[in-house]
Amino acid sequence: MVKSVANDRVNKKKKILILSTELFGGGAEYVTKLMVKTLENSLCVLFTSSHALNSVEHRVIVLRQFSRSNILVRIVQNIYRVIHIQLIKLKTRPVVTISHLEGPNFSNMLTCLGGKTVIFSHNLFSKNYSEYEFTSLAKKLLIRILYRRADVAVGVSRDICDELTNEYGVQKRRVTFIPNPINVNEIDDRSRQEYGDWRDELLTRRYLVNVASFSKQKNHLFLVEVFKLIKERQIDLKLVLLGDGKEKDNIVDICGKLNLVVQGPGVDNLNQGADVYLLGHQINPYPLVREADAFLLTSGWEGMPISLLEAMALRTPVVVSGCSSAIKELMTDQYDKDEGTYSTSCDRTQCGILMATPPTGGGSNMTVAGEWADAIIGLLEDSEYRSNCMHDERRKAEKYDISRISKLWYRYLFSEDAELN
Repeated sequence: MVKSVANDRVNKKKKILILSTELFGGGAEYVTKLMVKTLENSLCVLFTSSHALNSVEHRVIVLRQFSRSNILVRIVQNIYRVIHIQLIKLKTRPVVTISHLEGPNFSNMLTCLGGKTVIFSHNLFSKNYSEYEFTSLAKKLLIRILYRRADVAVGVSRDICDELTNEYGVQKRRVTFIPNPINVNEIDDRSRQEYGDWRDELLTRRYLVNVASFSKQKNHLFLVEVFKLIKERQIDLKLVLLGDGKEKDNIVDICGKLNLVVQGPGVDNLNQGADVYLLGHQINPYPLVREADAFLLTSGWEGMPISLLEAMALRTPVVVSGCSSAIKELMTDQYDKDEGTYSTSCDRTQCGILMATPPTGGGSNMTVAGEWADAIIGLLEDSEYRSNCMHDERRKAEKYDISRISKLWYRYLFSEDAELN
């Protein structure tokens, strides 16, 4: 367990309450899990849980999930959650209540007597809720009403912090930037484990890897188009996609249209003739990331992607979309508050290649896809640049280790007199 001298200022007899959706999934869930493991005397309340809770089970409460999902049931579900969160706050009287993502954040702000209220925002609302539909409009309205009441509003990138202040009226003195952490030692240890099945054979092949949920945001359709252009140049590579989500069927469809052979999860042997491997959610993705020729991230928007930090920690060369200030700052050590996305088509940084944000969806501009293909091939063929990147990206990733970021948690989330940045 990570310890900090700042921990001495926190009364260990007082509980820390953490609210989130799950402990397994994207960046918010990953950060929640690290918090539960790191913050002493913490209790976590999850809105859903689709995986076993293993070592942290005794410190986790999972609220009942209603089976039906029409709008009336969802309203009742949310009322049920708010009532239970309030009862838990009354019972435990935490010194601070920390929440991640909109549902838990709303419940945190609609209840009282939970100590200092801290909410984490992991993505830009203007991107996540851009559709003119009831759910998106309702969420943005609640964000505008409730988030300004938080004692501390944390953005995992600086452009998220700017949006909270400029677009949603949260006072600047209440907003702070705390990047997402990773556990470098744990990632190293788990990356050396063997799978004991056909995936170990896949590790010996040349492949590109992506770790992300199958959603419009992650832009897998564009990624597959880029991979097709690489294959057309007679380069013997595979594409390994780790994750799951609503866009899975569309990904399979576009692979078929591009004559790319797909192997899905749930098989016993490696199909050597496959071009694209859809392996689903992997409990341990790290061996597959470590042995990849390159890690690719083609997202249309992001906060601070955990998968990118993990790839850098494993010294896997990266080609990424400069779709957020956090990614740009990570790759270049520069932050431009007036430029949330990167406009340069291809920039070879010390930590890998930073690309302009590609259009989301299939049928993309082939010029843009061609620029991505050129950049990836250039990275694969330049052994000296790859070697330099592998050294520098590991050094950069270590700055985001939990041993460092946890100190920021204690500094900004528990101290009564902390000045937020």
